[in-house]
Amino acid sequence: MEISTLMLFNSIAERIGLRKKLCAAFQKDADAILTCAYYVLSEGNALSGCEQWSACVLNPVGGRFGDQRVSELLRRLTRDRQIIFFREWVRTISEEDNILRST
Repeated sequence: MEISTLMLFNSIAERIGLRKKLCAAFQKDADAILTCAYYVLSEGNALSGCEQWSACVLNPVGGRFGDQRVSELLRRLTRDRQIIFFREWVRTISEEDNILRST
């Protein structure tokens, strides 16, 4: 991924409030989640290829994101944390929808 692609993905994540919601729900794991998402978006492959990809490209974690770290991340993405994230995400979408309807 070129720096322009990283900048594009980061810009979108900021603009739509994704980074903020990920940080609120997943704290220190937000950059790891974004790295996995950017990998899937740019390569379209399963997370098993994330380690090799992350070693060669600029990404939110800032370097290699190994298979072991991916596995550990996935274990930490508990149902409770996912519910917190999606509840906040739906609230964000609802707020934006209300703004659009009132304009």
